[in-house]
Amino acid sequence: MIARHEVNLKLWTDVMIWGRSHGYTDLPDGSGKAHDHPVCGISWGDAVKWCNALSEKEGLAPCYYTGTTRQNVARKGRVDIGNQHVNWEGTGYRLPTEGEWEFAARGGLANKRFPWGNEIIHEQANYHGSALIEYDKCQHEGAAAILKSSAPYTAVIGSFKANGFGLYDMAGNVAEWCWDFYDPSYGAPMQPLDNPHGPEKGKNCVIRGGSWRHTASDARCASRFSLPGDITAIHVGFRVVRGL
Repeated sequence: MIARHEVNLKLWTDVMIWGRSHGYTDLPDGSGKAHDHPVCGISWGDAVKWCNALSEKEGLAPCYYTGTTRQNVARKGRVDIGNQHVNWEGTGYRLPTEGEWEFAARGGLANKRFPWGNEIIHEQANYHGSALIEYDKCQHEGAAAILKSSAPYTAVIGSFKANGFGLYDMAGNVAEWCWDFYDPSYGAPMQPLDNPHGPEKGKNCVIRGGSWRHTASDARCASRFSLPGDITAIHVGFRVVRGL
């Protein structure tokens, strides 16, 4: 299952407060425009620990561990883990793999740039308009005027129409951390893989979906970029998945 919405500031804060008194002592305050806007300025490592805190708060088994034997839950300190440290069969919360993310973003619509088709306007997503991109039909520079009060230019979660799977903001608003370490050859012709988890180790982690400061090109379902997992950015947030 994947969350319909990006994690908002209120949910981040509620879980962070709970976590600080339950072993997650270094979970940071989140940033965001308001409680019903997406949380941002969260590193990949802190998102991983927060997922564990949410799992434990709800009585679910955490997905992320500090060792490959999966005995010690990742709760604090620097997160240095790979695929072998993850309980992939568990029912707790985790970050989506980029394969899961892209499948979800497309919403059942194949071979299109965006979750709804091949063109984009500001009524469909929160992104940085550009007159230089042919398929950007807003054809002007910058964010939608209604959102340009103060940075970050995020929108309330769920402000735009959902995709075919009922998921919101899979293009724009804030870009979203995925689990995978960045592989520059991802998507190149190769033997098809069944739900890949990405490289075992790495420094940079995948980010998907574009944001309020990214152009239409970055909001495409296939677009991908990366940042080091210990870096925060005002335009990057995340959503969660969990097993059944």
